[in-house]
Amino acid sequence: MSGKERWARLLDGTLTVRDLDDEEITRMKVRAKDGSFGGGRRAMPSHIAQQFHHEAIRRSNDKLRSAAPEAVQALIDIGKNPAVKESDRVRALMYVVDRALGKTPENVVLKSEDKFADLLDDAASLLDDRDLDVGTPTGE
Repeated sequence: MSGKERWARLLDGTLTVRDLDDEEITRMKVRAKDGSFGGGRRAMPSHIAQQFHHEAIRRSNDKLRSAAPEAVQALIDIGKNPAVKESDRVRALMYVVDRALGKTPENVVLKSEDKFADLLDDAASLLDDRDLDVGTPTGE
């Protein structure tokens, strides 16, 4: 099947972006029968371009997920290796702990639970200057 035929199938939906290989996704082009990427760049409808983009992200996320257990084990191994500088070991283990248990927040916001003050604030916001006798001279 020629590149033009595969492109036509992609446009009519009989071939999906998920059916394409990684290099086709990266190049945003379809291969010809002989496996080449001949010809120039074709005009691409935006919905097809979005499918290429989403598929590239999906495949990248799949690769990251599958590599995660090995990466975590490598960090643990670094943290336990006495030949590694102590500061690097601590940093590797802290990263594992932060990811597993959640990072300690850097900013803490405290709010007072003074219900009486909250009521006064709410009452004051309901009134405006016209409702208050503020004692300003009227010139009379």
